[in-house]
Formats: sequence, structure tokens, C-alpha cells
Amino acid sequence: MTAERIVRLGPLEQVHVEVIRHPGATLFTLLLGVLGDHPVEVPDLWRRTVHSSVPAAAVPLVRTLLSTAHVGIPDSLALVSELRSTKMSAVLEQLMALGPDEFADDMAAQCPVSPPLALRKVLDSPGDYLTAYQQVVTSVWEAFEPLWKRADGLIGREMERVGLATVTGSLAPVLAGLNSKVPYRDGVLQLPPFVHGAPAELGSRRLILMPLASGHRAGLYDPVHPEHLFIGYPLPGLGHITGASLDSPAPADDALVLILGAVRAAILRQLPRHPTVGELARSLHTSPSTATYHCDQLAAAGLLQRERHGQHVRLRATDRGMALLELLSATPAA
Repeated sequence: MTAERIVRLGPLEQVHVEVIRHPGATLFTLLLGVLGDHPVEVPDLWRRTVHSSVPAAAVPLVRTLLSTAHVGIPDSLALVSELRSTKMSAVLEQLMALGPDEFADDMAAQCPVSPPLALRKVLDSPGDYLTAYQQVVTSVWEAFEPLWKRADGLIGREMERVGLATVTGSLAPVLAGLNSKVPYRDGVLQLPPFVHGAPAELGSRRLILMPLASGHRAGLYDPVHPEHLFIGYPLPGLGHITGASLDSPAPADDALVLILGAVRAAILRQLPRHPTVGELARSLHTSPSTATYHCDQLAAAGLLQRERHGQHVRLRATDRGMALLELLSATPAA
């Protein structure tokens, strides 16, 4: 891990964690996935909704604008300039108040030396690109808003999940399972390669988690703000409202499933009998590679460890894993 892409959180019980319901962040990453070239894995219905609503004449300009994302997109265009603006009407008001000169300054600040060709095009005609972007955001939101409302219950459940993890001292497994692009281990978050300049310490800043209802690989990051570090990540259970996932929803009264997810909760419950990965896979009716992935995530959270017994590697819960199992399991631990 390179120093510029890691953030040490320190003791998790001292981290101030918030979960924010932010439609602007979801809409921006939706546009990145449909009109940009970012691997967001936008659900088919979401993608069709964007294509049917976007003004055709504005598309080439917005594609060029979003192609500059590898040098950074300012908060004003990412629709997250104010994280407290959780109503889309306020987000749209801020975007429409943005003028061409301010827009050009924001864009130029993302790459002050040798801007790439796409960014130079934007800076040559900032008014045209800003107007096109405003038109696209407004039109797409009007069509997408009913789909955003579908996600409201899932976001509420996610807020409950993180809140429960915080008060029970089980935030580590939640962070370890947030997003494969942001691995967490031993108090350290590793940000994606394209995110630069992250302070090495979270310090007294807030850690803001922002579930995104735009795609199964969506991500959005701001590691350098003086007051917070925010991480946008795919909303758990998004497949339930898009038809793209067969995962079983968590029972409402099962706190362990709520925090870990159904597969990892089932693995943790089987660890007292010290299974192998193959035995776990057969029991869970999944592939060994899938079982291994989930075991790796539990190990990163300090809940699982591997032990060699002769020719076999067996899995057992750590003391932390057993404590979490006993605290949150809906059924008694073995």
C-alpha cells in the first residue's frame, strides 16, 4: 500500500461514523456508469431510464465532461458540494446557481498542470458544457426519482445496520465488507489507486458512509476534506429492487445477518465446528471460491482465523468472532 492512498482510522470505538442518504451522489455515479466509462455495473432498468430521458444533443458534451474524471471532478459537479443537502431540490438549486466562470475554475483546479485534451475542450467553452450538464442532471433526475424512492427502505436498513455495528463494537466487519475497492484491515482503509492525496490519519474528522443506489460496483470518495472522509459504496441489497440479485434478505430480527450479511453470518455460526472451506461451501451450497472470499473478509475483520490440521486447513472463530456471535446471534452459539 502506498502512503498517499491509505487512511489509518485509529481505534474504531473513537471514530465518529455517520451514514447519509444522498440522492445527488447516487445520481452522479449513475451518470458516470451510463454516460462515462466507469465500471459501476448499472442495473438494466436504471440504464434504460437514463437513456430514455437524457437530452440527445447534450450527450456528447457530458460524455467529454465525465471522461475527465480520471483527473478529478469537483464537488459542484459530483453533486456533493454540501453533504447536508439530502433533498434533491437543494442539490439541483446549487447546480443551477453555478456560473460558467466558477465552473471553469473548479475544473481547472483538478489538473492545474498540462490538462488532458478532454479537459482543455471543457475549459475552452465552459458555458456550453455546464449548460449541457445541468440539462442532463435535471432531466435524468425527473425520470430516475421513482427508482430512487424504491431504495429508501434499503437505505434505512443500511443506516440501522451501521448504527447497530457502532453501538455493539462490531464496526470492523462492516468496514471490511463495504466495497472491494476499499479494503479494510487492522484499522487501515486502502483507497483505490485513482484517489490521491489522502491524509494518512483520519484524526478528528468524521467518517461518512454514503450508500449508492446507482450500481453494484459504484464508488465515490473524498479523502482530503478537512472535516470528514466520505466513502460512497454500493447499497447492500440493491439487487432486491433491480432484480439483479438472488441474495436472501436479512430477517428483520437477526442482528448478526443485518451486520454481516446472510452468507458471512452463516459462516460465523458454523465456525465452532472448525470446518474446512470445502465443507463450508457444500453446506452453504456455494462455490469454494465464493466461500473463500467471504472467509477472507471475516478474517480481515478479525473474526476468523485459519489453522492447519495435518493435510487440512480448518477455520475457527477468533475471540472477537465468538464474542460477536454470542452477542448478536439469533440462535445460541454452539
